[in-house]
Amino acid sequence: MATIVDVAEHAGVSIKTVSRVINGTHVRESTRAKVLAAMTELDYVPSIYARGMAGQRNWIIGVYRCNTSFFSEDLKFYTKTLDGFEQHLAGTGYRLLLDSACWRNYESGLNALSRQVDGVLMLDAPNEQERKDLYKLIDKVPLVTIGQRQVEGKSTYAIGIDNCASVSLAVKHLFQTGHANIGLIVEGEKDEHYRDRIMGYNQAAEELGLLRKHVTIIPAGPEQLQGLRLWLEAPDRPAAVVVSEERTAMGLLQVANSMGVSIPGDLEVITYEDTYAAKPAFTLLRRHDLMHGKGAAQMLLQLINGEPVSPKVHLMPAELVLRTSG
Repeated sequence: MATIVDVAEHAGVSIKTVSRVINGTHVRESTRAKVLAAMTELDYVPSIYARGMAGQRNWIIGVYRCNTSFFSEDLKFYTKTLDGFEQHLAGTGYRLLLDSACWRNYESGLNALSRQVDGVLMLDAPNEQERKDLYKLIDKVPLVTIGQRQVEGKSTYAIGIDNCASVSLAVKHLFQTGHANIGLIVEGEKDEHYRDRIMGYNQAAEELGLLRKHVTIIPAGPEQLQGLRLWLEAPDRPAAVVVSEERTAMGLLQVANSMGVSIPGDLEVITYEDTYAAKPAFTLLRRHDLMHGKGAAQMLLQLINGEPVSPKVHLMPAELVLRTSG
């Protein structure tokens, strides 16, 4: 049976470096790849039980998923993020324990989950009870969030999309393609994503000198289609718009088709790419979900290992993906 010494010799690195890879401590990606390849070739499996006894660890990381209402719509976000998260954990000996509000009648399970694991990754925006539990856990448990940066004035360790920069990028793109009357449609929940997107729109509008600002708040739920219809019927509606949610953009497309309004012919739309079924009628803001997952795993392992993490919040602007057809 291969030992850690065999892995070190096979990879041409020190035992300490192999140990750092196993424990998830930061090493060069090329070195990490060599060590993982050596472990695979030698069929080496770290002794999770022995490491757990020595370090008093469970060798389990909890993944808690908020906002279960839109599972199908948000499928790409979750699958790509978890794929990156698991890729970075490869070879560390850690396994994942998944939990969500939907498995406990929409009550928060964060407290219970945190007692069973060495660290927690929280995905998406929490509900009221989840925010209360998160507030209590921020200073007690190694915890990283994707989708929430602050709770009641407390900052979390977080990684994710820079909504302010992303919406600003979209508005500037529309301006550069000849549009001067540009709007923003956001859903009505006033969370930090909502605020960041409006801030990005306003910053771009000021920078570009847009004479008119069109920020429209559309409610989520059954009233949304009617709200979108009223927006389309307005005589002064913009000829180009950034829409904060793909499901809202899909609703806009549905209503526009019923009214004979062509997208993108009569109305240029930029929205976030949230699913695997994004329509070619839209120009898309594509998140770096795989990178977010990898970054969250690295950040969480550093916290578990007692290493400093800087910056505490790391945000990345989206990539603009131009529509493929007219």
